[in-house]
This record gives sequence, C-alpha cells and structure tokens, in this order.
Amino acid sequence: MKNLKLRVKLGVGFSLVLLLTLLVALSGYGGLQALANRLDKTQDMAMLDELVSQVMRAEMGFIIHRDAKSIAENQQALDALRKLAQLDRDQKFNASDDKAQMDEVLAAADAYQGSFNQFVALDKQFQTRMARIREAVKVVDQEVGSMQSDQAKTLLDQIAELAQFLNVTSDQIRGDRQFKDKVPTDRPPLTFKLERMDDRAGKVNLMSRILLLFQDARIGENELFLSQGRDEASLRRNAEGVRAARKIVQDLMPSFKNPTNQERGKRIMASFDLYEQEMREIMAIFKQQEQTEQLMVANRRDAENKIAATVEGQKRKAALQIDDSGRVIVAASVGALLLGWMIALFLSNFIVNALVKGVAFAERIAMGDLSATLVMEQKDEIGQLAHALKGMVGKLREVIGEITSAAEQVAAGSNEISNVSQELSRGATGQAASIEQTSAAMEEMTSSIIQNTDNANTTRTIAQQAARDAAKGGEAVEAPDSRQMLLCLWEEGACR
Repeated sequence: MKNLKLRVKLGVGFSLVLLLTLLVALSGYGGLQALANRLDKTQDMAMLDELVSQVMRAEMGFIIHRDAKSIAENQQALDALRKLAQLDRDQKFNASDDKAQMDEVLAAADAYQGSFNQFVALDKQFQTRMARIREAVKVVDQEVGSMQSDQAKTLLDQIAELAQFLNVTSDQIRGDRQFKDKVPTDRPPLTFKLERMDDRAGKVNLMSRILLLFQDARIGENELFLSQGRDEASLRRNAEGVRAARKIVQDLMPSFKNPTNQERGKRIMASFDLYEQEMREIMAIFKQQEQTEQLMVANRRDAENKIAATVEGQKRKAALQIDDSGRVIVAASVGALLLGWMIALFLSNFIVNALVKGVAFAERIAMGDLSATLVMEQKDEIGQLAHALKGMVGKLREVIGEITSAAEQVAAGSNEISNVSQELSRGATGQAASIEQTSAAMEEMTSSIIQNTDNANTTRTIAQQAARDAAKGGEAVEAPDSRQMLLCLWEEGACR
C-alpha cells in the first residue's frame, strides 16, 4: 500500500465507495424486482378470481337460459383459467407451496368441469323427457278434443232428431218401421231419446272435465319445473290432476261402442302413462341436477377459496419481501457508510500523517536546524516529496560546509596578514626611509582586512538566507552558483 501512487490510492478508495453504492443500488433493485414479480403473481391471482366469476356467470346463464352460448362461455373461461394457472405454476412460481396451490386450483377446475358437464348432460335428458311430455300432452289434447267434438256433434244430431220426433204424431212414430226397429220394446221412444241425449251430454261434459283436470295438472307441472322439483304442492297438484283425468277416461272406456273412440281412449291412456313415466324421470333428473349443482357450486367455491388463499399468501410474501428489502437496503447502506468512513479515515490519516512529518521537517530546516531528519518509507508522491526534501537538505549541508570552510580560510588569511603587519611594525625603526610607503601599504592592507571581514559577514548572511530559501521550496539547490559568487568575492575580482 505504501508503494502505490497517491492517485492510485485515492482511485481505489473512491472505487470501493462507488462499489458499495452500487451494491446498495443492486440490493434495492433486487428487492424492487422481487416485489414487482410478487405483485405480478398477485395480479394473476386476481385474474384467476375474475375468471372464476366469469365461470359462475356463464353457469347461471345456462341455468336460466339453457343455451349453447352459456356452455361455450363457461368452457372458454375454464380454459383460460387452466392456462393461466398452469403458466403461473410452471413459469412464475418457484416455491413448492405456491406450485401446490396452483395444482389444487387446477384440480378444483377439473372437478368443476366434470360436474358442470354432468349438469349439462342431465339438462339434455330433461329436454328429451320434456319433448316426450309435450308429445304426450299433444296426443291427449288432440284425442280428447276429437272425442269431445264427435260427442258434441252426435249430441247435436240427437237434439235435432228429438226436435223432429216431437213434430210428428204418435201414429207416424209407430208406423216408422226403421225407427221402430231402433227403439227397445220395453221403453217409450221419447224416454229412449232423452236417455241417449243425457248420456251423450254427460260424455261431452266429462271430456271437458278431462281437459280441465289435465290443464290444471300442467299448471302444477310448470310450477314444479320453476321450482326445479322442490315444490311439493305443485307436485301433488300435477299428480292428482293426471290421476283424476286418467280415472275419467278409464271409466269412460267401457261406454265407448264406437271402435274409433275406443282406440282414442287407448291412445289417451297410453299418453297418460307416458306423461306420468316422464314426469317421474324428470323428478329423478331434478334430484340428480340438484346434487350435481351442489357439487358444481362446491367445486367452484373450492377453486375460489384456493385462489383466495393463494392471493393472501402472495400478499403475505410481498409484505415480507418489502420488509426484507428494507432491512437489506438499510444494512447495506449502513455498511457502505461505515466502510466508506473507514476508507476515508485510512486514506486521510495515511496522507495527512506523511504531510505533517514533511511540514515539521521543513519548519526545522527553516529555523536553521540542518540536523533534522525525515524518516518516510512510502514511495508515493508524498514519499517522493520527502525524498526531494532530504536531498535538498543534504545539498544545503554541503553548501554550508563549503561556506564554513571558506570562512575559516578567510579568517586564517586575516591572521597571517595581521602577523605580517605586526612584524612590519616592529621593523619600522629600521626602515624609516620607506615609512610612508609602508604606511600606505598598511592602510591598504587594513582596508583589505576590513573588506575581507565585510565579505565574511556577507557570506554568513547569504548562508542564512539560503537556509530560509530552502524551507520555501529548495531554491538553494543551486548553491554551487552561490559558492562561485562567494569565491569571486573572496578573490576580489577573479570573476571579472
């Protein structure tokens, strides 16, 4: 870590912070994606519930209208429900309990379809039985109507005959051989005619009674069908009406002398038998339909309950996913903050500590303490700066050493000149002739000594200024030029 460049360290630190931020973002995105998937599954469950409602509406439509359109709508809704449930089970759900719930929904849908198909089949049987009942009713109405019409016509003929009979004399009646053959010898002719008319009128009345009773039975039949066979009063009304009408026909059968009427009576009785048999079959169908409808409703409600349970499970899991995602995001955010803070603290301490050492070293150098040392092992930009500072101080020490050596040489020269001056002064008595020349030389030498002393002071000032300049940036690295300048000053014009 110490050998890495500073920009690399900063880059690594910021990269780690960005990576942590990315991890927080990814955890949040993952949580939102999981929540979106859960909501999508919940929406599918809502669609399944709507399809169940469509199945129920088609079922009620069939019960009311008994039409093929309702059957097709029911089948279409069931197919869509199965397709969506299979899609959720195979592609969207991963948890075993969710897949099991979809299997239960599919099983309930299959059971419902079986019961609905059975209900439709029973309805077809009902329609077939109803067609037979309508045929039997048609036969009864036609045959009883025909018999009533024939009996009424015969009655009218008898009334006309009676009127004609009343308009003729008793002698004419007795002389009428044809009529005499028809009249029993033990009855008067008028009584015989009246008895026949009364019998015919009774038959016409009974025929009307049969139609009225059968009509009342049909009213009971309609009420019974409206109640789906549950109205016991309507059932009794239908059965009693048919039995009463049947008994009248049965009682009339022996009185029919005309073979046509006898055949008609047999057909009426056969139609009554068929009607009663089909009514019994229809009542059995109603019971089967009631059981099938209960089973159908139970299967549909079972599918609804399974879907509702799945919806609640998805809502519960969505709430848990929201909580888990929130906790993950909070934990990741706190972790990112802590790790980022640790990275920032590490980098700042690593950089600031090195800078503090460098600043303290530079301040000691600026104060003139060239004995200061800087220990820094890192090789980054700060380490390079510390190495440059140590090199600068080393050069500065060399320059100061050279300046000190030059000053010592100047001091030694000054001492020698002073000794020469003393010797010359002691020999002044022997050289009186050249006193003035010697005095002039002394003055010149004294001036040179003063000048050398000034030069030494100037050199010391320059050295101190060089140390200050080194603290400000190392300008004193060019110390050889300063040394050359001092030597030039020392040699008094050697550089001119």
